[in-house]
Amino acid sequence: MFCPRFSVTLQGVRRKGLKPYIFSRLTMNKILNYRNEIYGLCIIWIIFFHIEAVTRLPHYIPLVSDFLRLGNCGVDIFLFLSGYCLFLSFKKNPDLNRYFHRRFLRIIVPYLLIAIPYNFWEIFFESGITSSLGMAGHYIYNLSGLSLWFSGVQTTWFVHAIIIFYLLFPVFFQIVKRNRFSAWLLLGGVYAFTILLHQCVPSSKLAAIAYSRLPAFTLGIIMACHGPNPFSSLSVSLFHVAYLFVTILILHVNVWLKRNGSDYFWGWSFFITLVFPLLFLMERIVNFCGHSIRKVLKFVGDISLEAYLAHITLLHIYCFYGFQKSMGWWTYLIVPIISISLAYLVSQIAKHITTRKTTSIA
Repeated sequence: MFCPRFSVTLQGVRRKGLKPYIFSRLTMNKILNYRNEIYGLCIIWIIFFHIEAVTRLPHYIPLVSDFLRLGNCGVDIFLFLSGYCLFLSFKKNPDLNRYFHRRFLRIIVPYLLIAIPYNFWEIFFESGITSSLGMAGHYIYNLSGLSLWFSGVQTTWFVHAIIIFYLLFPVFFQIVKRNRFSAWLLLGGVYAFTILLHQCVPSSKLAAIAYSRLPAFTLGIIMACHGPNPFSSLSVSLFHVAYLFVTILILHVNVWLKRNGSDYFWGWSFFITLVFPLLFLMERIVNFCGHSIRKVLKFVGDISLEAYLAHITLLHIYCFYGFQKSMGWWTYLIVPIISISLAYLVSQIAKHITTRKTTSIA
């Protein structure tokens, strides 16, 4: 993964007598310094991924189309960095009241600002329900997120998944900080639980999208606790070789499962293997970008949650009226521009509401 500049830097670090893991730590710090810019890259990738799902690019540019179809890897990066930063923040101030207040207010306010009008539209124009009681029940069912876990009709699955992950975080924090063995045992347990849940409990496609991402969130917590490279200098190279081997093996298994008619759960579960190479690649991309581009990416990253909510609901309405067919390629321009504009408006309203609630909201 290292480019020539990385190699030169690493050689310089070794000449000074520093251990390789210090270089890895500095690299992770660079990723955290560009966290919002990376969020911006991820949400743009996710937006185009969803657009590509409804507006296929022509067959003569398959590489671009294939790249866009990997955009859901951005979700794993979001969750990994979320778990990583949550651990660092909670370690400095382990106040549960403050934690729940800040995190849930940050999520719920933008969600309600978009989901309340969107679900009204869904009831009156798409659901076909005519009775008042049926409308009220359907509205609560969707707005609360219950439809995700039982029916799979909830568009904003990510919000309901991250709420569950945030509820689990204090427990994971206590387990991870004990020792390395308990931390990696937790990750194995989380993987086993998601597989068992998928095999034993009938679930919708969207519910599988949600709980199959829990390992990425857990891995972020573990890596924050033990550092970006929790190995001795002797075993660093062995770990990288083993990681590369396991990643290639899992991706081959993933391809085999898809060719043999396996469901989407296994593919989503294996995206965690791409988190590390994609993170370092994005850090390099942001680093080589000019100041103006980094400023734009940071702006989009600051409103990434609102951009997700805005574009996914807008795209649903957009496709309901068939605009993706009539507008064609223009969809790749129209949806992102309107979504980011709406996201900025929602973020400003949400900021005004939350700052009135408490002055400690980040």
